[in-house]
Amino acid sequence: MCTNLTKSDTFPTGCERSFSLHRTATDPGVYSYQIPDRLVLVPSAVEKQSSGLIRDVFYECKKLASYALPLSFSFNCLVFKSKPLINRQNEYGIVVVLCPSSHGVEDQRWRNYGEAELIGACFAPKFIKPGKLRIRLVSNYIKPDIVQDEAGFFKEENHFRGGQVEKQFACLNKGNGDLCTGKVVVESVRGETSETIFEINLYWKNKITPDINDTDEQWALLAIKELACMLRINDEENWRILAHELHVSEAEISYTLTPSPDPIARLFLLYKRRGGTPQRFVQSLYAASRLVSVSSSLPTRTVETNVSDLNSDEVKKRIREALRNIDDKDKTEDDEDATIILSQADWNKEMYAPLTPPISPMKRKSSEEDRVNFKKRCAQ
Repeated sequence: MCTNLTKSDTFPTGCERSFSLHRTATDPGVYSYQIPDRLVLVPSAVEKQSSGLIRDVFYECKKLASYALPLSFSFNCLVFKSKPLINRQNEYGIVVVLCPSSHGVEDQRWRNYGEAELIGACFAPKFIKPGKLRIRLVSNYIKPDIVQDEAGFFKEENHFRGGQVEKQFACLNKGNGDLCTGKVVVESVRGETSETIFEINLYWKNKITPDINDTDEQWALLAIKELACMLRINDEENWRILAHELHVSEAEISYTLTPSPDPIARLFLLYKRRGGTPQRFVQSLYAASRLVSVSSSLPTRTVETNVSDLNSDEVKKRIREALRNIDDKDKTEDDEDATIILSQADWNKEMYAPLTPPISPMKRKSSEEDRVNFKKRCAQ
């Protein structure tokens, strides 16, 4: 909402900047437009949205006008390296992006390209004229991936008119070096001549290094791996049971944990990155160990079942039946032992003293006479 104030009125607290005819100071988050004897205050959100809309409209008009007028566009050049799979570190992609300078490096990096690594960028934007662009990738450490139909590191944009440009290259490493270098060259082609616009040096690592830098984390991971080994979680594919206990999706198990040479360490880092607690991780370790122990006591046809299906209803039913059979067997053995003890007591009565002394014949006779006399008195 806009508010009209006279010159004698006071401003709210906290001053940031203003947009007025005389550049007078005003408050943060409030833009002022001064008219004779009046001052109109506009909230910053409204001004930001309106200015962004106006800027986009003008930019689109400029792109249309470039077909008739010799206009130029201010652009940045960014180079990204896609994140390869752990078991296929020699295969990855390099993406060259030409974007308007108003977009910003951080916006392009995090909004559009996710976990891609920024391996090169220009330090200052440059003006590009409409027409044909040539983009070349030069490096002695990589070669085109023929399996992905990558013929060479040479691509063109035939009709550049101020829009964002993106070119991707499928790459293969030539060697096993840890550090790779290269260069991206962007040229503007005019007939038989070309003009270099961007020439960016590239530096990137060939292999994925463990993202554990803290010594305490290294000790914690070592302790977790030792505990997992003691609980038989490292054996065969038992780590999948732990992954299910931690509610890891099947896609993450297939594409992130399975290719890893150390699934337990990878699972530990993945769970920690999600904000999991150490107590919950250790509890899941013991829960997975119990499931492994129970599955080993099942019949052969149950043990042969894939451990990744241990959370299914059918296997859980078999586990409950096995536990019930074990309890019934223990109870039957206890009853048999008790029967044997009672039988031995019957066979060897002389070894046990009677619980009460026997009644003498004289006392038994007197008690019968008293009972007969009592009946007679009742009859009278």
